[in-house]
Amino acid sequence: MQVLSVTAFEKRVVYNLCKTYGNQLNTREGYRKLKPVIALTITNFEMFEETGK
Repeated sequence: MQVLSVTAFEKRVVYNLCKTYGNQLNTREGYRKLKPVIALTITNFEMFEETGK
């Protein structure tokens, strides 16, 4: 859970999501083995103020 709005927090969420996605494969495995990944981020502040959500 993220309590404070930290600079570049959104970038860290995307980075961790990409690492999780990429870590599914081992060397020489095909991309077809990749499964969808969802980032569930719980905050007590609006992450996307421009959407109001």
